[in-house]
Amino acid sequence: NLIPPGKACTAADAPDLSLLLAGDPSLDEEALVLQRLAYLSAHEVGHTLGLMHNWAATTFGWGSVMDYLAPNVQLKGNGFDLSDAYPKDVGPYDRLMIRWGYTPNADKASLDAMVREGCAAGNVYPRDSDPRWAEYDWGKDPVAWLRTTQEVRRVVLDRFGPQQLKAGEPVYGLQQRLNLAYLYHRFGIQAAQQYVGGQYQTNALAGDGQLPVRWVPGARQKEALDLLVAALSPENLDLPDRVLAA
Repeated sequence: NLIPPGKACTAADAPDLSLLLAGDPSLDEEALVLQRLAYLSAHEVGHTLGLMHNWAATTFGWGSVMDYLAPNVQLKGNGFDLSDAYPKDVGPYDRLMIRWGYTPNADKASLDAMVREGCAAGNVYPRDSDPRWAEYDWGKDPVAWLRTTQEVRRVVLDRFGPQQLKAGEPVYGLQQRLNLAYLYHRFGIQAAQQYVGGQYQTNALAGDGQLPVRWVPGARQKEALDLLVAALSPENLDLPDRVLAA
């Protein structure tokens, strides 16, 4: 079994950008949908080839299509930068795993050399108790990602309202969009909270040079905690009256 019994692959459950950013001039809905489908197709084909999830792969760029990938939305001026919203190719971890699993007649020495090469290049596959093991985040620093999602959420909520709808669309459709906007930072919270008391944990083997465990530095833990507390502030939890009225 590639997926644990009783569970399904939910890589397709990331926020729908077409609903979240509707009305933004930077939104090329068709292009983003196709990029999303390309990633999702590669992810599921990866499972058929024997690849497991790697939920730490966004810590080294678009490291693997086997991560659960959130769209990488960044602020740019008064709008959004969607130029790198989804990966354009499979990642270095995917290539490494296919080489390792499908190189014919590979002996143990050559397989071990592939793994050392991947580790040296920064490709990681930590234990799932490692704080980097997080779904629907992006970037090498989940704490920074929470800050980014909070900033994007603020702008999305500032723009939220009937003006995002196309002529003739039911205003009730805003109900469907509201949870995407209001909870946009939820996976950032999920990833950052793992850094509080978190410990990096590798799948170290004797003699391979990896550190088995190391604590998340105290300063990073404090930054994560400060951002988590800010997420619970009344002004962050409040919905503007104009949004409620809509």
